Amino acid sequence: MRVQLACAGVLGLVVTVMAQNSKAPELNLVGDRFKPLTYQQMTPAQKTLTDHLMSGERKSMGGPFNVLLRSPEMGDLAQQLGAHLRFHSSLPPRLNEFAIIITARHWTAQYEWYVHKRNALQAGLNPAIVDALAAG
Repeated sequence: MRVQLACAGVLGLVVTVMAQNSKAPELNLVGDRFKPLTYQQMTPAQKTLTDHLMSGERKSMGGPFNVLLRSPEMGDLAQQLGAHLRFHSSLPPRLNEFAIIITARHWTAQYEWYVHKRNALQAGLNPAIVDALAAG
């Protein structure tokens, strides 16, 4: 009986410590049309997508991922393709980001422009080229 109580006590302590150490990630999801979810509210498939994003090269849930949580299997495939194209391109980062902002400018994709303009400048693209592209 004492051994069982001691084991139960130790097990309870282990569960408590694990719960304290397994803090849910800070997601910073935004959106009006699709209510941002907390990690605790997510389905297992949504948590898989979130875990892949947060541990991958993006390390954030910014961009379209609040919406893609509504189709998490497709969202995970889309983010894997996007990550491969963005982070594993045969182009140097400066030219890769240039291609992204050219496309963003052509399609008036404001979010892509906002994010990737900063990335292009950080990658070494000449600010005059960025300004000329912004001007059309």
